[in-house]
Amino acid sequence: MEGQLVISEFKEATGKPLGPHSRAFVYHLGYLVRDRIPISVREWKENKKHPKISYVSRRDKELLWGDGLQHFTLETNDEQLKERVRDWSMKKMAPMFQGYKERLYQDYIKKNMTPDFNSPNYAKLRPFWDDFVWFKMSKEAQEQVRKNQENARRKTYHHTMGLGGYPTVVPKWEKVEKELIDRGLVPESLEWPERAKHWFFAHRGSLDLETEKVVYGERIQAVAERFHQAAPSLTVENGSRIEIKMS
Repeated sequence: MEGQLVISEFKEATGKPLGPHSRAFVYHLGYLVRDRIPISVREWKENKKHPKISYVSRRDKELLWGDGLQHFTLETNDEQLKERVRDWSMKKMAPMFQGYKERLYQDYIKKNMTPDFNSPNYAKLRPFWDDFVWFKMSKEAQEQVRKNQENARRKTYHHTMGLGGYPTVVPKWEKVEKELIDRGLVPESLEWPERAKHWFFAHRGSLDLETEKVVYGERIQAVAERFHQAAPSLTVENGSRIEIKMS
């Protein structure tokens, strides 16, 4: 069965969907992991060092993918490209899965509150809520929270995307690039690897709409100078060129 929404544009190297329905596709992936996978499941991938920890099985991931294709049609005969789209989607769903559980922890457990299980948004959580709360309040989970907080304190560079994350801001970045292209300019970031480009813009890098050059301040200067794998070279606002390498 083919889905109603057609996706016919893709980033060849990664399988990332592009075009008018790509954002809806990403939002639907988020809905699927929230709706289909119990919050009591601990990990997205199997932890071979700790086989007793529950994880999302290969079968469940295939079911998620099948559900996605009931709503979206991948308009390509390239089976390898379809497989890359699937792999891209799985990598996208992994942080969505953990992020959803983290929001539940922050919004409810830390505040000693319980979701309204009569609400359609939370009804499916009821059978798994007690187990979820028990684990989140366990010594193991609290130790992980402590480690995460310690890592955050050590972090030098902090993104500025807000709660919406990449799904919210990437379309804005792509719009700026498109505006430059429509004016006959070539954005200096156009051919950068996606990971490098996203890091740069998420940490307050930007594009000059008049010169098409990348612009950044002293805050990310140090890492920018190690970024040359993202692009052969960069031109900063004052016109000097530097090589940068992505760590």
